[in-house]
Amino acid sequence: MSQQQTTKSVNTNEHTITDTVMEEATTSSPSHVLSHSEIELTSRDSHENDVHEQTPITEDFTNMEEDPSRSNSNKGKSPESQTATATNIPNSIEITVLDDIFQQTPQAHNKAHKGFIPRDSFQPNLSNNEIINLLKTSFIRDCNAFKFEVNSTSTYKYFTIYFRTRDSLNQYIEKSPEGLKQVKIYELTNAAINTLIERKFANLDQAVIKIMDIPYNYDTTMLIKHLAVKTNSNVIEHKEIKKPPRKIPNRNNRGRPIFIKPAYKQLIVRFDKQSAYDYFMKENYWSLEIENFVVRILPGNQNDPEYNKRTSKYFKITGLPLNITAVDLEPLIKHIFGRTCTFTQTTRYSTIKNAYIYVSPENYPDNANNGASARFEGHKIFILPGHVTNKTCNTCGSPLHLSSTCDDKNFRMTADNRKLFNKRFIDRKEEKITINEDHKNRYNHVISLNANKYSNTTPSHNRRTQPQTRNYNNSPQPDGQKNGGTRKTSPTPFKKHQNSTR
Repeated sequence: MSQQQTTKSVNTNEHTITDTVMEEATTSSPSHVLSHSEIELTSRDSHENDVHEQTPITEDFTNMEEDPSRSNSNKGKSPESQTATATNIPNSIEITVLDDIFQQTPQAHNKAHKGFIPRDSFQPNLSNNEIINLLKTSFIRDCNAFKFEVNSTSTYKYFTIYFRTRDSLNQYIEKSPEGLKQVKIYELTNAAINTLIERKFANLDQAVIKIMDIPYNYDTTMLIKHLAVKTNSNVIEHKEIKKPPRKIPNRNNRGRPIFIKPAYKQLIVRFDKQSAYDYFMKENYWSLEIENFVVRILPGNQNDPEYNKRTSKYFKITGLPLNITAVDLEPLIKHIFGRTCTFTQTTRYSTIKNAYIYVSPENYPDNANNGASARFEGHKIFILPGHVTNKTCNTCGSPLHLSSTCDDKNFRMTADNRKLFNKRFIDRKEEKITINEDHKNRYNHVISLNANKYSNTTPSHNRRTQPQTRNYNNSPQPDGQKNGGTRKTSPTPFKKHQNSTR
């Protein structure tokens, strides 16, 4: 075979065939006879202006500066099947405009007509899939009912049925199908949904109360049992509202941030009957004693007039001892016709505690512009109407000065000449439990063994630690529980008195 080979190049635009002559191969390269198929592949990939010369790589390069060449996706394809590029302009064709096809049947007439059934219309033990299958079975003979789905709007659930014609929807609004005789079908409109939502939520609202001032770590399961026994009703739903611990800014413990827990949490409760709600609201119970603490009772709806009645009027009591309880304040509560009492949150650096006593609006002095004081356990305490919003001293509770100018004499001086004021406590005069000295000396070896035994088994989380909390003595509005109730203190028992409970 000769060293020259003739090949054909096909020009698809002019539909002509041109013969070209291949250059002679170099003597160093082996000769290879191209088959007919290889000739065709070579001719299809080549263009008139394309010239590509390969040279051997004579040096080892770890990083190539040239970008890798892109593979040709049209390689090996016939000209008819190759992808059209931007340079291939399609032949112009004439487009005929059809104006009247869709004007006779506008899309508005072809929309689906929707009906719905509230979820409450079915047995509560049925699942959504079971209800959907029941609907499909009930409409199985009517091809106009073609789609079924479950929907929810603000927790109000309903099942939607799609009909092809308005007449079909109207037919079943008037009379439900055989399998749904006891179920009412409504037309799905925004007005219909909101009417039923308002009706249902209004009924539920008559059985919902809010429990305030629950100790943060108290198990609400026991509280729910107390409520059920007290009202002779069942709690069918409840939700605990508990704010997370708050980080103290610019404070840390060995590089770790310090968090404080709120003193209280809330509980929203729904009873199975309205009589439980009426027990607290109509019988005028403002609080409920649970174990060794007292919780406040409010309507679940903050727009309820009773809610405003129980939260709007209060007295602020300052300068109280840190270990005071509502039982200790009972004489003062009766004196000002108080209905319930709550305390602010304290810190380990606090010297006093503040309290808020809520009263009925008819027993509140709206025209008062001054406060009062009284002696309690050797200390002066101050009683201020809620609308008198003067800041009070964090050291002694006085509204006449601030902590920086406090003249309280109960303090000690530190080595760097700083005043450390004494904390106020009620002396309960409780007997201190100690072991007899004779027993201690006789059984000291047994005590040592037991101490070692219990120290190895005591969980680390039960070890007592100092709480890290913040004082809110200067807060003018005590009813922060509307936003989560995080401004209160540790639980305090409250014995019911004649004006607050029965």
